[in-house]
Amino acid sequence: MPLAIQDAIIDDPVPWLEDASQMDQIYLHSLFTISALEPPSCKPRFLGKQRYGDPEWQRRFVADLPPGHDEVLLEIFVVRPTIDAYDNMSKKWSLDKRGWCLQESLLSSRRLCFTGDEMIWECLCRKICECGHILWRPQPLQFQQLATFLKAGCLKAKVN
Repeated sequence: MPLAIQDAIIDDPVPWLEDASQMDQIYLHSLFTISALEPPSCKPRFLGKQRYGDPEWQRRFVADLPPGHDEVLLEIFVVRPTIDAYDNMSKKWSLDKRGWCLQESLLSSRRLCFTGDEMIWECLCRKICECGHILWRPQPLQFQQLATFLKAGCLKAKVN
């Protein structure tokens, strides 16, 4: 195991508790957090080929153009999954099922997620996937108040 990883592992419970009690501040003040929502363990790689660029996951779309624009062909590729499909997939992502990762998703102002299919950008008011779908519309004021409440330190752990 590389020395940098060995140095990052904390075997003593007292230093671990001290570091764990500061995680809220680390996530709260980070510019953004990088999360690998998949794979479900540390064995497979998460930065491998994403499905977003896979031709089997896309379909070709050619736009009808108004008369007089015959010389221009507008062609784009559209990713197949719908927003409903993302709702179903998001329930399967292993990282967001782990309790110890809750503070990572709640306290980070911004999160870049690797899903195994594509990347998703999350911030306090929306989620947008790599293909351009808005997965989560801007939230009402109540959500912003909840985020402010959480970020005010109400969940901070105390070490005795």
